[in-house]
Amino acid sequence: MRRFIFITCLLICFPLPLIISAPQPETVSAIQKIDSLYAVLKTQKDDTNKVNTLNRLSGGYKICGNYDSALLCAESAQTLAKKIGFKKGIADALGNIGIISFRQSNYQKALEYQLQSFTIDQDIGNIEGIANALNDIGLIYHTLGNYSQALKCDFEALSILPKTENTHTRASVLCNIGIIYGEQGNYSKALEYFFQSLKIQIAIGYKIGIAVDFGDIGWNYLMQGDYPKALEYDFKAVNQAQEIGDKEVTANFFGDIGNIYYKETDFTQALEYDFKGVAIAREIGDIDDIAIIHSNIGEVYTKLKNYKRARVFLDSALNLSKQIGDKKYIKITYGNLATLDSATGNYKSAYNHYKEYMAYRDSLINQGTTQLEISYEFEKREDSLRLEEDSIRIEYEKENIIKTAEPEKNS
Repeated sequence: MRRFIFITCLLICFPLPLIISAPQPETVSAIQKIDSLYAVLKTQKDDTNKVNTLNRLSGGYKICGNYDSALLCAESAQTLAKKIGFKKGIADALGNIGIISFRQSNYQKALEYQLQSFTIDQDIGNIEGIANALNDIGLIYHTLGNYSQALKCDFEALSILPKTENTHTRASVLCNIGIIYGEQGNYSKALEYFFQSLKIQIAIGYKIGIAVDFGDIGWNYLMQGDYPKALEYDFKAVNQAQEIGDKEVTANFFGDIGNIYYKETDFTQALEYDFKGVAIAREIGDIDDIAIIHSNIGEVYTKLKNYKRARVFLDSALNLSKQIGDKKYIKITYGNLATLDSATGNYKSAYNHYKEYMAYRDSLINQGTTQLEISYEFEKREDSLRLEEDSIRIEYEKENIIKTAEPEKNS
């Protein structure tokens, strides 16, 4: 399984020329953009322009994975905006804090701040802000496994976007809808949305969006078994992300590349890229990526019959997944644990992990729409687990019969 990087609206809740714009040279880094913003900030009075600059700085730090500084700038923007009565600035800052919280896997806090931002934008009639907030609220619901609510937010955002000229927002919503179609197994429809998004992102020169679209197209080809095309697009994604210094996106797609090599049974390359991704994720404190890549690493070690190492990484993945409350990660890790237990002959534990896997699967299905009930990825995983289930249950029952027949030993 892979973690999706959704295109958020952190950098597009305000005019963009100082932070991201098409004419900038390819080699301009996020650090250089931050430096230029600080130079501007020093000359500004306590007015709306300063609020906007602080919000842009928050976005720049987010790209670099410096969430503490990103949060500090957003909170400073919020404080100044409140002082001068700049409601749009307050909404933008709240939205930024929401996305920073999302990146830190604090989904409840992220939702609270996005809803506050949404309410203010509604009060002041800021159509662009409403669309941004709906998009970001939708991705939170999606991450929490509430697909029907996520789709509702995405299509509502899309329905109001013709009223605004913010094409990046439209691109981000198209991409996020594509992800949901992909999770349904409707890959042709997903590709339509991804390429629509990519076309817009290329036109406006938004490199983060380009990187994410490349990666999602790569995932689409991976799920269809076209590994060469999947690698082609994931390496494009990594190159774009590294060029702009976005560590979160880089870590995520390193993990994706590792997953492709795993599918090709190139376990050495799989581990190489998984560990690259984990190193970056640890550096920026991205628990989501650590959790899912640890689960992937555990899966690789199970294939390599290094069961001790597999157990360490899968236990870590499960604990982290529970910590952030991501049901998808919990589900897939329980499935990987069932496979590991089966391989080591621990059928009782395998059976229990399989039941947990099914419980989380059913929970996710109940929160989704009918079309979202079964994704291609899930079908592949469940098919392999179902083949194991009968043997697991038989061995589990056999163990119970043997234990029942054995005379109780004195301690």
